[in-house]
Amino acid sequence: MSNKNYVIAIDGPAGAGKSTIAKQLADVLNFTFVNSGGLYRCLAIALKNISLENTEDVEAIINSSKIIQEKNSFFLNDLDVTTECYSKEIAGLVPFIAKIPCVGKKIIDIRREIAKTASIVVEGRETTSVVFPDANLKVYLDASVQVRAQRRWEELNKVVPFDEVEKNVILRDKMDTERKINPLIRVPDAFYLLTDGFSVDEIINILIEEFNSIK
Repeated sequence: MSNKNYVIAIDGPAGAGKSTIAKQLADVLNFTFVNSGGLYRCLAIALKNISLENTEDVEAIINSSKIIQEKNSFFLNDLDVTTECYSKEIAGLVPFIAKIPCVGKKIIDIRREIAKTASIVVEGRETTSVVFPDANLKVYLDASVQVRAQRRWEELNKVVPFDEVEKNVILRDKMDTERKINPLIRVPDAFYLLTDGFSVDEIINILIEEFNSIK
């Protein structure tokens, strides 16, 4: 491989396995994994105790927030917030803060800065359409509602009724695709992969083959 920095951008709906696949793909290629969802969750933590209607306070907090991702850990203003990032409260807040323009801009800037210094695999819902429209490889990772709901249900240790989890997945899809700021879309030149029935290793092998064909 040359000294050029590569960008592999992976988009797709909630529960499609983007983070798992992106992390393992980055490990195999020795790239830096950029967890967009985790970055958004950090800002959700920063905003959790204020009214999102108060635009001045929101912008002040976002502009002053320092976010660092170190492998699987996240730091907000030098405080390790990794555990809180994956709480149910913060996960539920993310779709609402993602609609705020200054939040989206902050996360875009962070990811682009990381890409200046390393080859990256980055996942999200607008990485191929907005953040890295010129990425070396653009991927749209998909899965059926039923498969994605099953994954979420198992992550929640099956303590929440499956029907409720499935409804939440459908609602999240609606919010992500209909939001005015950087909605989830499938760009025409993205490599589309429906992951139903594929193992993680099989998906990784398919994406490596696709990357090798274009680099």
